[in-house]
Amino acid sequence: MQMIVLMVFAVVLSLGSSPGPRLLTAGWPPLAAATLLYLGVTALLTAWITRIGVRRLLRAEGAFTATVHRHHRRLLIVQVWLVAGVAGLLAIGLTDRFVASPYLQAVPLLAEGVLLGVFLAALVIHWAISYRFDRMVRWQVEQDLMLAGMPVRSGWSLGEYLGFNLRHHFLFVAVPVGLIMLAHDVVDRAAAALPSGPSAVAAVLVVKAASVAMVFFFSPALLIRVWRTRPLPDGPLRRRLERLCRRIGLRYRQIRIWDTGGVLVNAGVMGLHRAVRYILISDALLEQMDDRQVVAVFGHEAGHVKQHHMSYFLLFIVAVMMVNLAVVSAGGIAAEALGAAPGAVIIVENAGMALLAILSIGVGFGWLSRQFERQSDVYGAWCSGLDAAEQDARAEPADGDLTAGAPWFITALESIARLNGIPRQGRNWRHGSIATRVAFLAHWMRAGRSRHDFDRQINRIKRLGWALAAVAVIGAVLTWRRW
Repeated sequence: MQMIVLMVFAVVLSLGSSPGPRLLTAGWPPLAAATLLYLGVTALLTAWITRIGVRRLLRAEGAFTATVHRHHRRLLIVQVWLVAGVAGLLAIGLTDRFVASPYLQAVPLLAEGVLLGVFLAALVIHWAISYRFDRMVRWQVEQDLMLAGMPVRSGWSLGEYLGFNLRHHFLFVAVPVGLIMLAHDVVDRAAAALPSGPSAVAAVLVVKAASVAMVFFFSPALLIRVWRTRPLPDGPLRRRLERLCRRIGLRYRQIRIWDTGGVLVNAGVMGLHRAVRYILISDALLEQMDDRQVVAVFGHEAGHVKQHHMSYFLLFIVAVMMVNLAVVSAGGIAAEALGAAPGAVIIVENAGMALLAILSIGVGFGWLSRQFERQSDVYGAWCSGLDAAEQDARAEPADGDLTAGAPWFITALESIARLNGIPRQGRNWRHGSIATRVAFLAHWMRAGRSRHDFDRQINRIKRLGWALAAVAVIGAVLTWRRW
């Protein structure tokens, strides 16, 4: 759901404050009706899909994991509606009603905040209705854990479930992106008082870029509080992880426990620089997996840091936004040259910007993320080999060799799927399915390939990213007058 939230923010950023005509300028009654329709359809679609899923679970129609997998595929309908509905409300001028008044216009981000509030209300409705199905899935996981003699906590209440989804899916995106939007709004208001010209445009762009950089740099310090984390206490596991970090040259500020109520088995990493870099390990991961599996998952997160994935994600997002803006601006210039009406040009530009934002984030970002996940899987397998050699008091594997560590990492992946109730074949936008990740790693190990072989493949993708950034700069220079 984080990707859906990010796509909605991209649509709002692209169209929310764009000047010019909309497809339809509606009054307050039609806007209220459209908002209620958006929320109502969200509720009906979610209720229909949840009813099907619950019925199949109760009747044991098919395998448990297959039922969960089909349920998640049906939820794509709701996710598409959530994004399309926001775009539709923008198209009929919902935000324009809040900037028409000089009193309301003085409030920063009021229009965007109202629209995002409607989206958040739709999310809460969706989560509240989905709770029954997700609770039944959790019951099944708890039964499996009890049969295996593993520790089990009671699952989330509805309030805990909504709170976790709000923090994990919405606020994780809304806090940094909202700060960027606020900074840009303040800069635009200040720039309105400046004389127009190339120097003013350049100054505005520099200040906006600096605000983005500052938010991305410092946001981990906020997000570790949004996600409710605490330091990992001293002990054998922490010292074991610290030794691995020294061995691979990983620098960070802190290793923290991510409190999920004992429900989510996961880990993560935040921060572009070691001064604000936090490595997170969920409470359920520590409770339900052995230390070697924890080290394997930790090694995967270390791979994201050592391979600079977050920096390249930032490069990709900024470059794609600039390329999209240049493409849309060039299209507007061409349309004007062909004699198109100014209103039609603006509508086409706005629609093109929203479409390109959705495609670049939904398709391009997802593909890049899956490639980086595989690289981190390979890195995690290598780290597992280093740890196994230390624990078993034997020689370290050859540099980049995966033979010793890949089996441990594959076991950890399989355990994460089982403990989280994730279907092995279930596709994930950012990570890919567990089955494809396991199959790839097993094939890579059997073929005798090393970590460095895959690194060379990813390095080619990174070079393409720099080429995209160069194209973005050229496009910005050629079309800056259109901005």
